[in-house]
Amino acid sequence: MNPSRTLTALSLTLFVAGCSSEDETSGSPPETATTLTDVARANGNFTTLVGALEATGLDVALEGEGPFTVMAPTDAAFARLPDGVVASFDAATLEKILKYHVVAGEALAADVVTMTSATTLEGDRFSISSGASGVFLNAATKVVQTDVMADNGVIHVIDSVLLPPDLAFPGTLVDAVSAYPAFDTLVGAVVRAELADALEGANDGKGFTLFAPTNAAFATLGADLSGFEKSALSQVLLYHVVGDTVDASAVVGLTSAPTLEGSSVAISVAGEGVTLDGDVNVIRTDLRASNGIIHVVDGVLTPGD
Repeated sequence: MNPSRTLTALSLTLFVAGCSSEDETSGSPPETATTLTDVARANGNFTTLVGALEATGLDVALEGEGPFTVMAPTDAAFARLPDGVVASFDAATLEKILKYHVVAGEALAADVVTMTSATTLEGDRFSISSGASGVFLNAATKVVQTDVMADNGVIHVIDSVLLPPDLAFPGTLVDAVSAYPAFDTLVGAVVRAELADALEGANDGKGFTLFAPTNAAFATLGADLSGFEKSALSQVLLYHVVGDTVDASAVVGLTSAPTLEGSSVAISVAGEGVTLDGDVNVIRTDLRASNGIIHVVDGVLTPGD
């Protein structure tokens, strides 16, 4: 496969061996194409995804000529969503979510690592970042297996469910970060500091803004979080929370924001980038939840620095 092909401009006609008149006259049976839907059904780790595809008719679309690139959440990825959420989606919403996992054209792993974003069949884009910790989509969804091939495209396996940017996460801030393995360290810290209940509240209708460090961000501390006393850990975590819902369009107009820890985090904007306290970068914005909004950051903020 030519790695220079883009995700959005490929259109191939697949040749299926065994369908020519020569094969018919020779008496050899025609070979059957193995489509993306076939591969997903046979795998055994995509039963929720396959059920959703069948419910929307997209299983038939992914049996078509293509080629397509599918970012496929595992059953474990769907299981991280709040109970009953998948069944609660209406058909239009479910179709929108599924299309956000599909890109026109075939992009192998070698192609993906050279890209910074891709346009999906849903119409919106997801970001792509590659580094020592792996390849991530929208900063928080990790690609855990690549190049699962079908005759009409390729599947890359991911560890969480992607949501189009105009859809809010179907749950609280705590539900949202719990849905992504990339935030497991953060979730563990929130539970240990006994802040989960507070971050699931409505804050008098104002909601919260959470600057959410990834596992890789916590790893830069060079220390095991278990060494933090509960009170100290709580103060660090509260320094990542603003007591209001502040989306990206509002953040870029600020020079600081008061946190629940009691002091303010400094905000600086350069071009399209936003930096907090001088060296922590916002790498994804506006993941909305029922009681606030999440901006993903690449470092841990510490009060008093």
